[in-house]
Amino acid sequence: MTDNDYDIFVTLKFTSHYSSKLANDEIQRQKIYRSYWQKVNDIIYGKRNTAHKGLKTEQVQHFGEYDSNAHLHARVKCPSFMDTEVLCILLNTVWKAKFYEKASSPKYNHITPIIDNDRVYGYNTRQQNEVDVTLSNLQTDDTIENTEAKNTKAQQRLLRFFNTPHIQPIFNKACMSYPKHVQYSKIHLHK
Repeated sequence: MTDNDYDIFVTLKFTSHYSSKLANDEIQRQKIYRSYWQKVNDIIYGKRNTAHKGLKTEQVQHFGEYDSNAHLHARVKCPSFMDTEVLCILLNTVWKAKFYEKASSPKYNHITPIIDNDRVYGYNTRQQNEVDVTLSNLQTDDTIENTEAKNTKAQQRLLRFFNTPHIQPIFNKACMSYPKHVQYSKIHLHK
């Protein structure tokens, strides 16, 4: 039975050099993925809150046809106080900003709203039959009240991050790539 409580489909890629290098280094991949999700949760929930709050994620590591293209697929639940498009852009921006040398450009990471959860789940688990439970956050505390104060704090953290000078060019690329990713997703992943 597929859990359909997810809103976003994520593909995080590395540059080709790091992708093949990381395909054989599970410890380094795990560190990178965990660090990435920690940064995302820090921005959304604030550093003091991430010990007991975080995005609900279902993650699967893939290695491509020849086991040399390490990348991550995930389904993500968007918090009730955030817009799905904003979260997609944030996820793409953080990936490139945090791992600049290793991460693929925002135009190559497909991060889009989910149209059909069953198809995405099937796509994610096609190379292996299970979700990586060591990386995934399958349960989350989404009881955060959707109050104006919490919304405002989350928006302030997002604006601070997006307006950081070295982040702005990456953010702009993620914004420009988003509509193309959505169109690609509609054509290829949700037939």
